[in-house]
Amino acid sequence: MLFVSLKNKVATQFIKAIKLKNIFQKDLNNIANKMQISDILNNKAKNISGGQKQRVLIAKAIIKKANLILMDEPFSALDIKIKEKAIDW
Repeated sequence: MLFVSLKNKVATQFIKAIKLKNIFQKDLNNIANKMQISDILNNKAKNISGGQKQRVLIAKAIIKKANLILMDEPFSALDIKIKEKAIDW
């Protein structure tokens, strides 16, 4: 049995959660770092703040490379630095 590092385990769970199988590890790490959600990827939704939930949802949309994303005030609970990073996508 192979021992998987915690970081790989978290990344694998995140990929399964958004139902993508062909995403590259560096893309996941890059987006998670920019959205400052690397440390919460393994947390349950009930244990994270509203702003963190929004960042996770925005990260999912970015990873899926959706052509159209309908959002109602998606940046309202985010601080200015994270807003700027998310808007750049």
